[in-house]
Amino acid sequence: MHRTTRIKITELNPHLMCALCGGYFIDATTIVECLHSFCKTCIVRYLETNKYCPMCDVQVHKTRPLLMPSKYKVEVLYDDEPLKEYYTLMDIAYIYPWRRNGPLPLKYRVQPACKRLTLPTVPTPSEGTN
Repeated sequence: MHRTTRIKITELNPHLMCALCGGYFIDATTIVECLHSFCKTCIVRYLETNKYCPMCDVQVHKTRPLLMPSKYKVEVLYDDEPLKEYYTLMDIAYIYPWRRNGPLPLKYRVQPACKRLTLPTVPTPSEGTN
């Protein structure tokens, strides 16, 4: 038999609040090196001038490898099917089959946000056209 325990919301607050702005997480983003989480805009702004986690001082990046310029489009895929941008992780867990005995098999695809136009080459008079 499973036993349920009630937890006061005040006990959960420290796990749901951003240490940089003091508010609840907005688009929570986790540093992979130490697993501390922050609001996405807070940590991106912080990492523009710092290389270390604001909580534990672990080095986050040497050359900013995980910050991708916005000129790329990133799609999250499940079985090669692009997911809607507004899906949360809970939405995905309810919609797609997952037995919780391993990680949810998500993939991602990175593409340029817009295609470059190639202009036709126009021969110059020095190329033998009279």
